[in-house]
Amino acid sequence: MYKQFLEKTQKELIEIALELLDKPLPKITEELFALFETCGNRVKYEAVYFGRRKFLTVFGCLALWMKEEGEEAFTPLTKEQVYTKLEQILREICGEECWALPAHVNRAKDPNWRYNVDLFAAETAGTLAELTYALEGELSSACVEKCKNEALKRVVEPFFGVEPPFAHWERCEHNWNAVCVGNIGSAAIYLYHDQPELLEKYISRVCEDLLHYVDGFAEDGTCMEGLGYYAYGMGYFVNFAEQVYEYTQGKMDLLRGDWGQFRAGEEDKRFHMALWWAKCYFASGRSVSFSDGSSREKYRMGLGCQLKDFFPQVQMPDIALASSLEEDHCYRFVPMRMDIFATRKLSANEREKEPYTPEKFTILPSAQWCLGNSENGCFFAVKGGHNGEPHNHNDVGSFLYGIGKELFFTDLGAGEYVKEYFGEGRYEILCNRSMGHNVPLLCGAEQKSGREYAAKRFDARETSQYGECSMELAEAYGVGMVKAFTRRISFDKKTGEVILEDYFVAGEEGAVVTENFVTQYIPEIGSGYIRLCGEENTCILQVEYKGIDFGVKKETHLDHQGQPEDVYRITFGIEIADSEKITIRLCKHN
Repeated sequence: MYKQFLEKTQKELIEIALELLDKPLPKITEELFALFETCGNRVKYEAVYFGRRKFLTVFGCLALWMKEEGEEAFTPLTKEQVYTKLEQILREICGEECWALPAHVNRAKDPNWRYNVDLFAAETAGTLAELTYALEGELSSACVEKCKNEALKRVVEPFFGVEPPFAHWERCEHNWNAVCVGNIGSAAIYLYHDQPELLEKYISRVCEDLLHYVDGFAEDGTCMEGLGYYAYGMGYFVNFAEQVYEYTQGKMDLLRGDWGQFRAGEEDKRFHMALWWAKCYFASGRSVSFSDGSSREKYRMGLGCQLKDFFPQVQMPDIALASSLEEDHCYRFVPMRMDIFATRKLSANEREKEPYTPEKFTILPSAQWCLGNSENGCFFAVKGGHNGEPHNHNDVGSFLYGIGKELFFTDLGAGEYVKEYFGEGRYEILCNRSMGHNVPLLCGAEQKSGREYAAKRFDARETSQYGECSMELAEAYGVGMVKAFTRRISFDKKTGEVILEDYFVAGEEGAVVTENFVTQYIPEIGSGYIRLCGEENTCILQVEYKGIDFGVKKETHLDHQGQPEDVYRITFGIEIADSEKITIRLCKHN
């Protein structure tokens, strides 16, 4: 598995390097930078920006790999070609007017906007510091000094030059914390390695900051931002932890040892954080897409190997689910470098094992998630939680359901990141509002956003045949919609059948409930049932309630890359005078 991955990665890097060798970096222009300010579009500028980082990552990783193995392993590329191209790239990156993205810059209000420190400015500083440290004898001294000075001037010195918090992200509890301070801490180790007293002070600050990142995880290890953001934040957290471990010769272990509020032992949150990600992959290879996630998420092999080096209990999903360079549209250097060197390290020290086989039913009590895999290829996930989570969607009580590799009742995951996505218009976007999830409308109202709009309770248990959960959801809609709304779900681990029971208690004037289900397959309406036909499987939704009149509304969803996708909302309404139970069955059609 590891050897196969490394061979594939090496071949990919060589092929891309040969393609890029004689090409110039994509050109950044003022016109592109201004697009976000004028119309909210991020995609066009970022395509150019990340295209430049592709050059940096490809030739940076090849230079490091060549230094380890020699140029003979990378024929027909030569060391001179790779190092010459890398030096050209480094000079151009140093010449960029701003390392931060336009979406994170306010040129109208910040006169120092060119030196704004965001995720990508921090990543750039960390990358340049690492490459010039590791390749100091291979690159020209002028290039090395230029890279060091730019990293210091733009990112490292401004951060350590003020009392914390430097910015909102220094003490936040999500990926911005780990990415920004992790990269700055990493850069500091490379840039101040010969100043131990100063570096000790800087490391201490970064470690204190990272306590807040750990606080953002549920006690069961769940990353509420979604699986992709887990890999993003944890990649830089683990990278810094490994650097500190090596720099201190094992005296500081941020993943397993005591440091500040960090606690040691397998019951520690960090242990569960390390194991959580693999649980999010179903047996079919699809993934949980709650929050700003994706149902086709690929994992970072290097991060998995690095975590497994610290925690042998970490399970590795099938190699087919491991990300390649081209599957990271941001072309991040550190995750790619970890894919190479952490995998090489684990490959040398561990025997190859069979891929991880997901559990039939998994309960994550702190996050209020349940995940299921049936013997006949069905998969299922449901969540409780609240509507104030990081990268929040108004989705308390929602679920997803699929068969084989086909996701029939979906969670759309992340949409296109435009200005409104993180502004006042967030919950007018289909994938973020509750109407874009498998939850009902109560008296015409959707769920509200905010921490107080939550599952009042969430109970889950498992028997030999079933996984079951129950939650009270009325409070997610605000006061007065209904007196009570209880959703109970049972998942048959053998047949994959889901039985969903919604119990409603109306107010004094009654209530109208509109059940709402989201699919990306064209619904075929029958008498009391809906049929969804995929290429390999067919799914049936059956309602045990008389007089059901299904409605289907076609919607358009812009995916994370801005590409339009068809979405179908299946609805039916029920008038409730007092109380009602609606039973819905989802199953594979044999």
